[in-house]
Amino acid sequence: MERETKTIETPVGKNKLVIYTYLLGGDKRRLISEPDPIKSQNIAINALVVSIDEKTENHIKSIEEMHGKDFDFVTIELAKVMNESSWDEDKKKE
Repeated sequence: MERETKTIETPVGKNKLVIYTYLLGGDKRRLISEPDPIKSQNIAINALVVSIDEKTENHIKSIEEMHGKDFDFVTIELAKVMNESSWDEDKKKE
């Protein structure tokens, strides 16, 4: 089964990123077990970013080379996906 994706665009550089809309279980396990925040962020980037401006490799380097505001934007968008991938007892009731 192919995972759902969405496209986001950075505010300054106008980079187009295709990202997955949820994490897989194995990705979540790796994130949970990684105490280093930088390594954890790299795991998230590798797990969620499909492409940046249609390029499918070197996502970490590409994001690190973005304008600081774009870096923050991407980081926040990935965090939203990670939070939405979490089990929420309230959503179960809907």
